[in-house]
Amino acid sequence: MSDYPKVLLLCNFSQSRSSGITIRNLFKNWPDSRIAVVEYSDSIESIYVPDISRYYILGQKEIRYLWPFSYLRKLRASAEHTLHSAPPTVKPSALRTGFRAKLQSAFAKLLSGFLRLSGFSFVSRQFRVSPELESWVKAFEPDLVYTSSGDINKLEFAAEIKRHFKASLALHILDDYVNSSYEDTVFPLYWKRRLDSTFRRVLESVDLPLAIGDKMAGEYSGKYGKPFYGFHNPIDPKVWMRSPEENTLPAVEASTDGFTFLYAGKVNRDTVEPIIRFMDAVDALVAKGHAVGLQICSPYPFEIIYRLLGERAESVYYGKVPYAELPATFRNADALLLPLDFSEATIRYIRLSMLTKATEYMISGSPIFIFAPGELAVSEYLMKHDSAFHCGDPTRLEDLILEFMNDSAGRQRIAANAVRCAREDHVIELVGERLRELIVQSIGSSN
Repeated sequence: MSDYPKVLLLCNFSQSRSSGITIRNLFKNWPDSRIAVVEYSDSIESIYVPDISRYYILGQKEIRYLWPFSYLRKLRASAEHTLHSAPPTVKPSALRTGFRAKLQSAFAKLLSGFLRLSGFSFVSRQFRVSPELESWVKAFEPDLVYTSSGDINKLEFAAEIKRHFKASLALHILDDYVNSSYEDTVFPLYWKRRLDSTFRRVLESVDLPLAIGDKMAGEYSGKYGKPFYGFHNPIDPKVWMRSPEENTLPAVEASTDGFTFLYAGKVNRDTVEPIIRFMDAVDALVAKGHAVGLQICSPYPFEIIYRLLGERAESVYYGKVPYAELPATFRNADALLLPLDFSEATIRYIRLSMLTKATEYMISGSPIFIFAPGELAVSEYLMKHDSAFHCGDPTRLEDLILEFMNDSAGRQRIAANAVRCAREDHVIELVGERLRELIVQSIGSSN
């Protein structure tokens, strides 16, 4: 047991977040007595796993929202309470109350947009070590604090936790937030300097710098003068790998009633435009007599999907698939779609990221069709290992979908390569052991 240092996870640990999935898998085999979780915002019901028994959820004693963020939170809570507590019978007073709640909600959205554009949201909170948190952490006595956060407040809080409890610090960068988020503000030069100076200052105290993939690790090592190590979402063989009787991959053929692409994931600004383009291409192929379709499974409610995709959402949206059912869902798909936007904003933000679902797609045995810019880390990785069919030119999408559908041997090849790569490089036991060794080394070198 001494081979496993005591690790305090300071993070968002919910399985509903891609970061939470990655962190859970990285520490999947860590002994319960050697791990504890300090959660930023989610409830114990959403973060609890049977393998971990120590949790501390930060609350009002540790988090103080600065004005006007404190007012904004009260405004939102008041509007939501009023809207959800209307009486069953409609009365004039209820109508007035409902109008006031809608007005409050509209004002809250307007204020939230202003704070986001101004960049003040980067400094919306202050964190402190309360007596209760101090007592709880001291009882655990961590050797290392692991954090995955990238904004100003959380970076500074992680450094404070390290100083306060004299533990080593591991910082895992999951996206290029520090070098991209300021572009969406009206004061980009100021927030660029602020984010960069905070990150560099905190990085000086980091004992183990981690990145979400090798491309990010290489660029960050060169830029910040400290060696970063790439760690992406690993695969739990008990959950994702085929059973022994399924080890032989089936021939990748389209079903007799047509060929269906499956996309499972978020529908947001980084995916909505390529999804719409993909639907347009599918519609054009159907009009030419080809049997092809698209299914979308997403954690987002139908109202959001409908607002983003329009009436066609009714024919492509299949609801949310429970995480435990995703392995079978992926394995049964004709093909798995991985769409990412070609806009400058999306490329800037996720250029160095490795999507959580990439390894989950790879292990499924279903062929991957990635419709995304070629310079993204996830595109480069899949193409390097010949593990996906890539469309990096939106003007050729329709032709390449048809080519992909007609190339059974090619689909079989990339599916087999993806499974082989996942088994060799992304199994939890292998990745977890590499991380454990680095943690041991970082603690030893910091003492």
